[in-house]
Amino acid sequence: IGMQKMNKYGVPWLALVVSTGIGFLLFLPVPSWYTFVGMVSTAMVLNYLMAGPAMAVFRNHAPELPRPIHLPADKFWGVAGFLCSLLLVYYAGWMTMVNIMTVVILGLPIYASYASVKAGWTKNPASGALSLVFAIVWVFVGARSGWLFAASYDVDHWSIGVFAPAFIGLTAAFVIALYAISNEDGRKHIRSGLWVLIALVGTTFIAYFGESGPQPILKSGTDAIAVIILGVITYVWAVKSGYRTWEMDQVVRNTLNELEEEKAQSAKS
Repeated sequence: IGMQKMNKYGVPWLALVVSTGIGFLLFLPVPSWYTFVGMVSTAMVLNYLMAGPAMAVFRNHAPELPRPIHLPADKFWGVAGFLCSLLLVYYAGWMTMVNIMTVVILGLPIYASYASVKAGWTKNPASGALSLVFAIVWVFVGARSGWLFAASYDVDHWSIGVFAPAFIGLTAAFVIALYAISNEDGRKHIRSGLWVLIALVGTTFIAYFGESGPQPILKSGTDAIAVIILGVITYVWAVKSGYRTWEMDQVVRNTLNELEEEKAQSAKS
């Protein structure tokens, strides 16, 4: 309630002060403004990844939903949009990707301890304990690895042979543990969302071996092909794993009711 309080000018001043303070704190570890802008821009592109699969899932599971705009070759554009977004993320480079993914995956404990508990998919003691332990270990690995907010490849850091198993292993262990303590609804959501982690984590480590990465094993063109192959696989996975949720039912119901009301009002007039 305090954050929503307005001053006499209609401005939520306390929320602005807190947001500004948090912004400064987040900016402090970043080595340069250039790095910060790259991270923010890449994080924004992550939102576009969901558009293509979401469109396909809506068309498959809510065909009765009215669509005022007809998109020709929608299947092609869905895949193309997803692949372009994934390539944009990839070309942000290893340094940006490893920082973005460290922060993004740190959101998993928030999901487990808040969203999952609130939805009734997990119980609070077990879910909270799992989230706390993972967050502590994840921050430790991110800080000690030397890759988090590093200014260049020349800094003292863990080798990929140590960092990759720790990064991927911790993420997999958390997801497996969360799956084990979730009920059937929670497990269904986890299964339907795994493709996001596979796409992003896979793209991150392709960037390590890509043309601009620390170990450029994949030459120009080959790295992009690897990202495209990963993108096609995860896109198909995303569309296949989608299903009709109660939120989708509510959207369809409300939309159809609004159309019926508009027709009734038009008929009366």
